[in-house]
Amino acid sequence: MSINLTELFETLCINFFEVNQDIDAIIVSDVDGLIIFGEKREEVDLEIVSVLTSIVHPVLERIRDEFAFQKFGTASFDTEKHRLLFISIDEKITLSLVIDTMASIDKVSPYAYFLAEKTARILNAEEDDVIQLDIPNFEYEAEKAERLKNQIYQLRLDIGRKFRFKFIIIGDHEVGKTSIVRRFVENKFTYDYRATIGLNILTHSINFLDNDVKLSIWDIGAQKYFRRFRNTYYIGAQAAFIVFDLTIRESLENVMTWFQEIDNFLNTKDLPIIIVGNKSDLKAERVVDYQEGVELTNSLSERDIKNISYIETSALTGENINDAFRLISYHYIMKSKEIEENKLKADVLEEIN
Repeated sequence: MSINLTELFETLCINFFEVNQDIDAIIVSDVDGLIIFGEKREEVDLEIVSVLTSIVHPVLERIRDEFAFQKFGTASFDTEKHRLLFISIDEKITLSLVIDTMASIDKVSPYAYFLAEKTARILNAEEDDVIQLDIPNFEYEAEKAERLKNQIYQLRLDIGRKFRFKFIIIGDHEVGKTSIVRRFVENKFTYDYRATIGLNILTHSINFLDNDVKLSIWDIGAQKYFRRFRNTYYIGAQAAFIVFDLTIRESLENVMTWFQEIDNFLNTKDLPIIIVGNKSDLKAERVVDYQEGVELTNSLSERDIKNISYIETSALTGENINDAFRLISYHYIMKSKEIEENKLKADVLEEIN
């Protein structure tokens, strides 16, 4: 049975539109501006966007040429009616997003990169490939620093790098922290519960938009006895999962306690954090609504936490597990690339002006 790429992309876009209300259209086009795929929500002229894409592509190409370590570029433009976000999928293909003029590029970007990766998988799909088309529901609060008023370029993630970072996974006992890690590392689930004794460290590598990302995962025990040791475990952490159980309200309420604990030892304003509501498969036993998780995450973002998101997972079924780890990788890479991005922006703006 042959793969229907157009049908896959249509389904992907429908899912994307459901999660991202600020997106009006999604276009995949080649270097000449020819539309390969295109889906829209409202009356948007896809041909105009395609022409703009063909203009932007050489600039993205120049960025890659001048900075040999980069194969990937992005740019954004503001028009009277829309904001346009362009992501170079490879040397010949560009993903273009037509966004509501009042929407935040920072808020849309993490979704856009997941979309770019899934689009690349569709374009390169082979027989019997299984392509996950679900877009995870997560809330993302990006850094609230002011941007240039007339900014036309917003450079983002590059490709071809090797990243290694330490991140901690914390939360009440029996919320499924170890199960999440095991599902991610081994793609297995164990029904028998065994509490983590103090600390377990696992290393696992993923490919995220052609970046080699090695994660050193510190699965930290929740027992009060180990509290006196946890400050040592936190040292050097570059990202964090705070996990709670969607079937236990107290574990949600304790998320703030866990945040306060790491806030005592780490600079949480610059620490990428994912709030994880686990056991989403237990729908009948669920006592915490999705919006409650979002509201808690938003309350933390109001404390000037720059990179924080919310996502719901199931270690049992594997739902959103890989996306959660890709999301934390995205946050970490974005943080580590900030200085380099600013230099790149300045160079490009100087060239244009």
